[in-house]
Amino acid sequence: MKKILIGAGVMVAMADPVLAISETVTIPVEDYQAILKRLDALQQRVEFLEAKPAAAQTDEKRVLKVEQDVKTIYDGLDEIETRQLQNKINLGTELRTRVDSYVVKNYPADGDKETDSNNWTSTM
Repeated sequence: MKKILIGAGVMVAMADPVLAISETVTIPVEDYQAILKRLDALQQRVEFLEAKPAAAQTDEKRVLKVEQDVKTIYDGLDEIETRQLQNKINLGTELRTRVDSYVVKNYPADGDKETDSNNWTSTM
């Protein structure tokens, strides 16, 4: 009795996939070929998109190289501009001596006489 029940259970379990396989759909050949072409195109697109990160890494390397080149150019320009400004600006010392001569009239300490006076100034 047990063998019969086990055998019946196995047959029922196997019958369900067999019934599922028997369900088929028929479509025209042209539609089937169009579906296959579309699947191929989608597969190629997926492969391209999966390979794209490698190309993106190459682009990243190019961007980093360009950024380094721009930084190098700006550093060089800063150095040149600094030299240019240093050439235009003369930072040094200068000593000037000046003599002013004038006549003072009616100076209260000397009475009414005129006095010649010289004034020496030095500036840096």
